[in-house]
This record gives sequence, C-alpha cells and structure tokens, in this order.
Amino acid sequence: MELRQLKYFLAVAEEASFTRAAERVHIAQPPLSRQIKNLEEELGVRLFVRERHGVSLTAEGKYLLGVAEEVLHKLDIAKTSLEGMREGRIGRLAIGFIPAATQSQFPQVIKRFKDKYPEITIELAEFNSRNMRHLLHDGSLDIALVRSCGMDREFESFPFLREPYVLAVPRGHALDGRGMASLGELDGEPMVFFERSGHPGIYDEILGTFSRLGATPEIVQNARTKQTTLALVAAGVGFALVPAMSSRLCGHEVSFVPIDPADNLMEVRISLIWKQGASPLVANFIDEAKKLSQRS
Repeated sequence: MELRQLKYFLAVAEEASFTRAAERVHIAQPPLSRQIKNLEEELGVRLFVRERHGVSLTAEGKYLLGVAEEVLHKLDIAKTSLEGMREGRIGRLAIGFIPAATQSQFPQVIKRFKDKYPEITIELAEFNSRNMRHLLHDGSLDIALVRSCGMDREFESFPFLREPYVLAVPRGHALDGRGMASLGELDGEPMVFFERSGHPGIYDEILGTFSRLGATPEIVQNARTKQTTLALVAAGVGFALVPAMSSRLCGHEVSFVPIDPADNLMEVRISLIWKQGASPLVANFIDEAKKLSQRS
C-alpha cells in the first residue's frame, strides 16, 4: 500500500466519483482507476460499489476511509512540525545562565522570544560559567550566558553585556558619598571576594589591577552570589567589587562608588555562547538577543 494510493482512495471516497476524483488529484481517470483496482487486489477486498452515476463505499471501504483520514492527518501534522523545526519555530531550547544574568536584559529576551515563538519549549537552568561550557560541549545546553574573559575560541559568541565594576561599601565607610574612588586607596582594607576556582582569569586580573596601583586588600570572606556579597558588605564585613547593575539588589545599607577610569579596571563582560554551526532555533534566539541589545 502506497501513500499515493491512499490519497487517490480518499479523493474517490469523498467525491463519490472517479471522474471528479481524477480532476481533484490532477491525473487522468484510467490511471486513477488502475491504482484503486491495484489497491483492492493487494488488500483482497472491494472498496467501492460501482454504480451507474458514481460509486459508494463498501463496509471495508468505510473502514479504510477512517484509517486513511487518520494517517493523512498525522502526516500533515508531521509535515507542519518538521517545517517549523527547520525554520526554528518549533522545538526545545536549553539555556544556561549565570545568576548575574537575571539583573541584565536577559529576562526581557526570554519573554520576547516566548511571545514570538510560543511553540518552542524553553528550559532554563542556573550554573556557573565553567560548568556551562562543559554542558554546552556535550549537548546538554544549546546556549549559555557566561562571564567572558577574552575570546572564546571553542564556541561562537555574542557580547551580551559590558558594564563597569563599582565599589560596594558599607554606609559610613570612608569612601561613602565619594563621587569617584581609586582601587589604590584600598590597601589593607577588608574585602569580600569570590573564590578563584570559579573565575581564575577574572580573579587574577582584578587583583593584578590592585597590585599595579600599589594596593593589597585583605580578602576576609568569599561569597558565591551577589546577594550574599552585598549582605556581607551591609553587615560591615568589608568592601566588594560588583557590577554596576548590582545596585538594584540592595537597600540603603550599602553605598556604590564609581571607580576612577584611570585605574583601567576590566569591565564586567557577559557573553552568549553556542556551538559552531547553530541550528535555526538557536539562530533565532541569538537574533532576538541582538535586536534587544541594539535597542538598549
């Protein structure tokens, strides 16, 4: 039984006429009649009762009609779904992100993408940058939003966010209320910092900047998240370097002081990364992220 024969059978059943069915499927009547006869011989049953002014279905024909309608309907659904997958409108997208991404435009990108492509299932998971690179490599993630330090040669990338670090100091600190400060003023000051194992390149570059400016802060506490970092600053544990956007996370117990541009401290850099040769689905997401970035 061929798919073509099912389509011919369905046309004859719905038109109740070989002549009209042949016109509908754009072939001559004799080849259509032969295809139906071949189908009946293959199945060993009569599908139609030939009458003077047309045809009607036998009991076997009525049964096959139901089957044919279901099969062809499922094939139409499959065709539509496959077209959607090919165009990146249907499918599953696994996205990993660092906690800092929630304070950026990342949530707006997700919302815009979901509104534009409602048939795509988005799976979001929070990881650190190093873990996400492994998960992207083995296919567990399709896209990752990571801290970047220089070029990422293994993956394609797009610079999603660049912004300066600022000093977070407890209220009443000597730098509280200053319009600008230099890292060179923080020699020996207690500092809340992240662990080197998380971002060794960024860790070394920041401490290298302190050293270049003649300052060595005393790292008294490590913190994994910006919320914890700011809570410790508010408690008077020490100062911290945080992205400027972190000011949205804290109340009045912490002051945020811009850093002198002459210090030449690195910026916060967050990038979207994905495997080379992006699928249409991934490409559509990156396109939406770029559009929002250009408008900001």
